[in-house]
Amino acid sequence: MVTNIGEDHLGDLGINSIEQLAEVKFLIQHGLGARAPMVVNAEDVHCRRHARRMSRPVIWFALRPPRPSVLSGTQRLAGVMTVEADQLVYLRGQRRTKLLPVAAIPAAHGGSARHNVANALAAAAAAMAMKVPLHAIRSALSCFGASPEDNPGRASLFRINGASVMMDFGHNPEGVRAIFEITAKLPRQRLLISFGQAGDRTDEALRDLADALADQSPDRVIIKEMNKYHRGRGAGEIPALLREQLLLGGLQPEQLTQVDSEDEALKHCLDWLRPGDLAILFVHSDIDRISAELSELAR
Repeated sequence: MVTNIGEDHLGDLGINSIEQLAEVKFLIQHGLGARAPMVVNAEDVHCRRHARRMSRPVIWFALRPPRPSVLSGTQRLAGVMTVEADQLVYLRGQRRTKLLPVAAIPAAHGGSARHNVANALAAAAAAMAMKVPLHAIRSALSCFGASPEDNPGRASLFRINGASVMMDFGHNPEGVRAIFEITAKLPRQRLLISFGQAGDRTDEALRDLADALADQSPDRVIIKEMNKYHRGRGAGEIPALLREQLLLGGLQPEQLTQVDSEDEALKHCLDWLRPGDLAILFVHSDIDRISAELSELAR
């Protein structure tokens, strides 16, 4: 399965371009049997380009049915997993197999977590390729994500003292924007965002991340120093760059707080929150422990 090709991690291990990254991700095809299909994202231009070069079967997945040109350009089309009338549907030839409504998938947050709808499509397509029974696929998708313990630190929502706290691992612009799609529908009187970044990103990628946060017009931002993840940068260098970009994005100095750990970020968040507020915590270390602490507070 190849879900997407993004710019995150460019510069690592000699991979300096999107095209090189796509080639690396598609190496997985060489571990498959000759008749085994690849499950590929039809909505990603780099995925389409590489998959259409392959002679092996391809199962496309997409939030909307792929264009006819995508299907006709596929050498060996093995099927399409998509959404029709808010239902997950598997199309193969003239057969149309309905799986379950998007609304029945807890991880999809009512459909606002579009990235998780796409993930569900990809997972269901792979399961069908492996001939997993339909009842098992439906059961798994309708249960997974109902509890924060299912996938700690991934779009986990907690209600604490009348406020909402969303915890996620989002660590690139695409990831944080996906979370903002979910939280856009949550009530908020004030908004707090806590985030940091590792040092193996380019300055441009760091600024893009800060811009994505500034676009949300938060009332408070907590900038984390991620001491375990300097990765060649000096102490304080990343928070300083993020702070500079947030100020350029229109935030005021008094809205920004810098901390040195996940624990300190959580403490600042909880001290600041009032009933009706929304906090979005992008947590990158001690995920299980922070998730467990938030679960206990919610209880």
